[in-house]
Amino acid sequence: MLDAMETKRFFAELDSRLADARRADEKKFERFFAELAPRLETAKQLDAELDRHLARRFNVFDYLRTDELGLSSVIADLLDPGATHGQDELFLETLLELMDRDPGGLGSFREWLPLSALRLEASRVSVTTERTISGDRRIDVVVEIAGADGRTGCLAIENKPYAGDQANQIRDYLVYLEEKYPEQFLLLYLSPTGEGPSTQSVDPGKIESNWKGRFGIVPYDVGDESRSDEYDDYRLAFSLANWLEECRRRCEVDRLRWFLRDAEVFCRRTFGGQTMTTDSESRAIRELLLDGRNPNNLRTALAVYESWPAIRSEVCERFLKQLCSLVEQKAKEEMKDIADDLDIGCVYGGERRLSNRLWLSRKSWTDCGEEFYGLRRIAVLMQADWKDANGWYISILDPNDFHGDGLSQSLREELSEGKDAEDWFPWWDWMDEDKRNWSMLVPALHEECDMAEGGEVTDHFVDRFLEVASQAIPIIDEVEANLSPDNA
Repeated sequence: MLDAMETKRFFAELDSRLADARRADEKKFERFFAELAPRLETAKQLDAELDRHLARRFNVFDYLRTDELGLSSVIADLLDPGATHGQDELFLETLLELMDRDPGGLGSFREWLPLSALRLEASRVSVTTERTISGDRRIDVVVEIAGADGRTGCLAIENKPYAGDQANQIRDYLVYLEEKYPEQFLLLYLSPTGEGPSTQSVDPGKIESNWKGRFGIVPYDVGDESRSDEYDDYRLAFSLANWLEECRRRCEVDRLRWFLRDAEVFCRRTFGGQTMTTDSESRAIRELLLDGRNPNNLRTALAVYESWPAIRSEVCERFLKQLCSLVEQKAKEEMKDIADDLDIGCVYGGERRLSNRLWLSRKSWTDCGEEFYGLRRIAVLMQADWKDANGWYISILDPNDFHGDGLSQSLREELSEGKDAEDWFPWWDWMDEDKRNWSMLVPALHEECDMAEGGEVTDHFVDRFLEVASQAIPIIDEVEANLSPDNA
């Protein structure tokens, strides 16, 4: 057995070796980033020069309408063989072929429309947007295809790039399609990264029992590969960005190829969270990592890559807490007469969708009797709709739709801008497009966390949140005062 002196020497030597190893690792990382920094600076200078001549980072989608209706119009136009793109059925066939290759359960849909036996001529295809069905619901894109046997089938697309589903929405679509196109339809659910519809929109068990092979999920860009839920069997193996890329490869018209490339880049940047925006930067990093003179660079890059999710999460959490502190400070300064009645807080839940939020409510507002997003009272809510603290929007949350339809009309009259009211959200709107996805802003968020007064991103969120709160609070106060005794 080791005596006390030997034990002491053993741990002293072990501590010394661990300290040496830590110092060696620190130097290794310092050398890696010291060598990478000038390469990236050179790449940026090259990009600036190329942009002057080629405008490589110019993207037409920076100037187009990219809300749900605008994106649906682009998709519908590309799928229409008779549209002005002049490529006949090329883009529609490309989509159907990608579906045909998919290993999922869509084989039964393809049985009535084998590509080998049918040319998709324009006269056989009809494409419409905003197809109205019962209950004043609208299906975003409907593609009717006359099959070789004389029957008409339907490829329907429900486009959900930003907003969530309404109650029974997808169920109603599936019922309608089944009645109108018996056994000859497919509903594609297009979501940011492969999210499925909410359980209030459709029961996944009902899809399994009633519409298996008639429903599929396509992401705008590659989703979370670690996601596992009741929709695993319905996610197709390609994304909208993949389809646009394949269309670009097959198209021979330069001006269309440029447009398709811009659309693909928009999908990957907006929904996939890509932050490497230039080929020159990417090439500089690849050259450094694959330099045979220093094989340890790849190990260093792997360590950085594996640490990134935790780093991103820590920065986003710090930034959200700082926002909450600044909102509380400024709200109590600007609303002194109700400062003691304000309830302001935030929750950071990490990478899970709809788990990160900031709220402002009044303690005196009525308890709605049911908790929604952790709140029991009406509140001004800022929340991330996607995973990784992405897709931030601001809304008025009304748990259990407690205050009725009148509140929505009053809010829209006062706040003017905003999207159509949805269940439990009588008013909502997106934060600015260039600031709503925090995964792409981590360096800026980290920098602003160390600034006492924040910065550009901080100011945007704090100012917008308090602007909506100051306009909404008097409206909510008035509605609260008029609540009937039955509801109060």
